[in-house]
Amino acid sequence: MKRRFSLRAAKPERRRWAIVGALPIMFVVLLWGSGTLWLNRGPLPQLLAATIDASLKAQLGPGYQVDTSLPRFVAPNQVYVDKIRVSATAAESSPVLLRGLKVIFHWRVLAGEVLGRVWDRARAAASPAEPAGPDLEEDDDKGLGAFDALPASISSLTIRELTLDVAEVPFLDVNGQKGTGAESPSGPGNEGEGEAKKGWTGLLFDSQTLARWLQSLLRWRQQTPANLSVQTLRLYREGEEFLHLMDVRLLPKEGGMDIVAKTDWRRARQPGWPVRALASWKISILKQEPQLPEQQDHKLLPRLEIEGELAGPGEISNDKWSVSLEQASVTAFWQGEELYVDRLLLADDEARVVLEGVLRPGAGGDWRNARLVLAVEADRVRLPEQLEFLASYGVAGTADLTGRLEGSWSRPVLAGKVTGKTGRLFDRPFRELTGEIRVDRESFVFHDAIVIGEAWAGSAHTRYLLDGKITYARPESGRPAILQLTVSTERGRVEEWLPAFVPALCELQGQVRGFLQVNGFMGDLGVSGELELVDGSFRNIPFDSLRGRFSWRPERLRLERAELRLGTVAVTASGNVGPAGLLALDVTGRGVPLELVYAVAVPSDRAGTDAGTDVWSRLAAGVRQWRQRDPDLSHPVAGNVSLNGRITGSLVRPALVATVSSTRLRIGSVEFSRSSGQLSWDGEDLTIPLFYLSRANGGIYSLQGVVRGLRQAPILDLQLEISGEPVPDLIEILGGPARDLRFVRLALAEGWFYGRAHLAGSLTKPQAVATFSLDEGKILGRPLQLRLDLRYADGRVRVERISR
Repeated sequence: MKRRFSLRAAKPERRRWAIVGALPIMFVVLLWGSGTLWLNRGPLPQLLAATIDASLKAQLGPGYQVDTSLPRFVAPNQVYVDKIRVSATAAESSPVLLRGLKVIFHWRVLAGEVLGRVWDRARAAASPAEPAGPDLEEDDDKGLGAFDALPASISSLTIRELTLDVAEVPFLDVNGQKGTGAESPSGPGNEGEGEAKKGWTGLLFDSQTLARWLQSLLRWRQQTPANLSVQTLRLYREGEEFLHLMDVRLLPKEGGMDIVAKTDWRRARQPGWPVRALASWKISILKQEPQLPEQQDHKLLPRLEIEGELAGPGEISNDKWSVSLEQASVTAFWQGEELYVDRLLLADDEARVVLEGVLRPGAGGDWRNARLVLAVEADRVRLPEQLEFLASYGVAGTADLTGRLEGSWSRPVLAGKVTGKTGRLFDRPFRELTGEIRVDRESFVFHDAIVIGEAWAGSAHTRYLLDGKITYARPESGRPAILQLTVSTERGRVEEWLPAFVPALCELQGQVRGFLQVNGFMGDLGVSGELELVDGSFRNIPFDSLRGRFSWRPERLRLERAELRLGTVAVTASGNVGPAGLLALDVTGRGVPLELVYAVAVPSDRAGTDAGTDVWSRLAAGVRQWRQRDPDLSHPVAGNVSLNGRITGSLVRPALVATVSSTRLRIGSVEFSRSSGQLSWDGEDLTIPLFYLSRANGGIYSLQGVVRGLRQAPILDLQLEISGEPVPDLIEILGGPARDLRFVRLALAEGWFYGRAHLAGSLTKPQAVATFSLDEGKILGRPLQLRLDLRYADGRVRVERISR
């Protein structure tokens, strides 16, 4: 059993030696705790402040003022500097501020190294150093300012907050030259929308300048084994924050060093940088060793290996669109003039974009105009949710892309092959889309785009070929977007695409072949095309085929020529359909059935109330009955006519003026071998200026007058003149000899009647008053002069008077 040692129970001799042994330990503890008191009261803080001032002035050169607050020892081996202020003496701008510099060093070398080495460097720094030139060889013995002058025994440097205005930092200016705070010169990629961009893109350097910075960091890392960390680093340009870094650490690495940090792009709103996110990243700086003997005499550029990823959700946006990100990462490396991107990933829950390739600086090392050569692969990009500007062009759905991103940073060009499934284009649905695209800051070009539609044409889905260009709108100049588009098809449906560009033909349906050409400003498009439809309809009026050439401007349709066929009927038309559906069409027809004309002009009890007032519904019903050869389609008129005329009025109430002719015509029970004349129909009344009809027996009829109220109950007001009609034939027309005994006696008469009649009443119950004279009449061989006054009503003929 072990015995516990107790000072109270110990022997007096042992107790005395324990107390004596503890006194040195207590003395060391008291001395360590009170060490900061005599260190802060001594000359060492002033010496450190002077050292930092002299080192920074030597690095910056003339024209800069450095003011370092008095360092404080927070522990015997820890120094804290509240603030270092660097400002240009001849410029009115925000100074560079460094707050909270914390230095931890080894106590055992403090007396010799701080009092000796730091003092010697402070005197050496009193003579300003010449600025570093572009030649890397001149930079071999130069460090990183204040840090290079600190004791080698330092183990840790912690900066709580560092604020820099890069416009006032000379070694962050163009091509490694000392800066004056002036605006960087503009370049070909810096014009943007007509004015110079500032912000992060205003930072210019060439590869030699960057290499000098990297080599200085590597040299400092080798000379000073201290761990450097900056809790907050803010970079400003012209008073605006463009870069916000957190938890910046410089860590040792075999053959180089690592820089680890977080970048807060959620705060800065700078032109030219579209990312809004919090990102974690690491940059490895590796010193390159010569691989070949001839490289021994040449200075090798350090190699940068870059890794980064989002620390949370972010977005990529500009003034026109915004894309949310759930995941993003990058791996890249830099060696000399180029930045090689091994993999840049941008993704959310569904969409994914991967880029690989190289970035090269523009002329003079201008990274604002960096050249891009990147392979792009994008999966399930949601349109227009992730590319909002496409909503203006009726684009929706998801798309995959394989292509290349080239051009410059300020003017990138994306080209490649795109595929999409189940979306919309120009607000028209599609089943599948493939094609080549080219996208830049000015336009969106697509060619050889194949669109598979949702509708069926025959036994397969519809298919279209698209070539076009969208030039983006410029709201600042009041210019809308411009569309240039060609749509062609051998197997399409006209209702799928035509209404998107020609609203006036939205009620046209049918399988189609042909092409459309669309040009103009969005909202004021001009359309021209040549189409051939089969088995189609217009306003539910079926037809066998329709072929035509047309052009369209908003609210105005121009038919160059349109030919409609329905069985043996052929109708051609040309002219204009203006605003509010106003019509001005020249029409020609062959084999037009009078049954259809009658169905359009006269209401039918079978057509219903709506059809009775709508000419298009009446025509649709009449065509369907005529195609079915409906036996109930019996009208007072029958036969086929040819016409040549003009349609005016409107789509709601069309009107027709035409010259018509026929070789076979029936009115009621009377057959005519030939007819010709003029007709005028205004949607209500049918006017007949003069119409001639002839019969095979030599009878000639002329008709003129009007039929009023065709849309309601048509009323007749017609004048009919007859000449050369044989007596027996006229008697048969008027109802035969059984109608009137006095009329029966005329059955044996020979000769021809001539005279006139007035037709009145309705089409269903016509009435007539007629007066006829017998020309060269004979009865039983004896000459006969006769005049008849007749009245026709209720289907019966009554002889009012017979006179000789």
